[in-house]
Amino acid sequence: FGLRDTVLFYSCIIFWLGAIVSPFVGRLLGLHPVLWVVYYTLESSEHLVIGIIWLGLLVLGLPAIHISTQKGLRLIVVRKLYHILALFLFTPAQLIAPEFLLLASGIAVAVLVLIEYTRIYRVPPFGTWLHSYMHTYTDSRDEGVVIMTHMYLLIGCTAPLWFFYNSSINPALAKICSFSGLVVLGAADAAGAMVGSSVGRFRWPGGKKTLEGTLAAVVAALFLYCLIYASLLCLTKDPSMVEIFPFEIFAAVTVFSTLFICLIEAFTKQIDNIVLPLLYPSVILVTATFFINAEEK
Repeated sequence: FGLRDTVLFYSCIIFWLGAIVSPFVGRLLGLHPVLWVVYYTLESSEHLVIGIIWLGLLVLGLPAIHISTQKGLRLIVVRKLYHILALFLFTPAQLIAPEFLLLASGIAVAVLVLIEYTRIYRVPPFGTWLHSYMHTYTDSRDEGVVIMTHMYLLIGCTAPLWFFYNSSINPALAKICSFSGLVVLGAADAAGAMVGSSVGRFRWPGGKKTLEGTLAAVVAALFLYCLIYASLLCLTKDPSMVEIFPFEIFAAVTVFSTLFICLIEAFTKQIDNIVLPLLYPSVILVTATFFINAEEK
């Protein structure tokens, strides 16, 4: 990119956002979108706390993960550190202020698209640095011009929340399903990869994944889901969590669904960050329907 192209690129971005997107969105909101986001963030102390937590985690977490690449850690382990970072970023926010997380995730996807475009064309002043930084974490699944892994992780963690927020199904079950992306990617996938690549010895037939990694994934997912269930009971004090979706049904549903999804993870050659968050809540819904109907009979 020369100077002329760089100026044209940023001019197009400014024109698109300032002359097209902002007026259209502002008309829908009745206020300039930037001001609306600022007011929405400042109207609640919970939003401010979450924003400060996010800022602190990103400022400390991203450099720490990057430094870990120079300490001899395996690439698969380093990549899963981003899953753990996403888990700490999103789980408290989804428990306390899910609407704020919905807004932030939408903005984050747009920012990542812009970052990826800047990286691909090496737009100054950050394009070359972004390309070098992101290629540090790529593997065979990121072959090609566009690197989608980071966007897949963001979308995979938050897509179930988009699907099940204000859903018409059982509200307790919808809340459990909305966390499935975080559980399967932030806990199960990360733990399975770290344990399997470090101490795994017994491989599944016809695959590279290990039995130890799968067991670690199951344990991590169930542990996190139990914490989420307990947190929902304490924070929401919603009687439907116990009346409609009591712990014994919750335990049966999550154990069966987690075993199934971790076996899928062990054998699938598809992109985990997209396939697993879509499949996991589907399995939970089917399993929950079976157990709830069996309980009523």
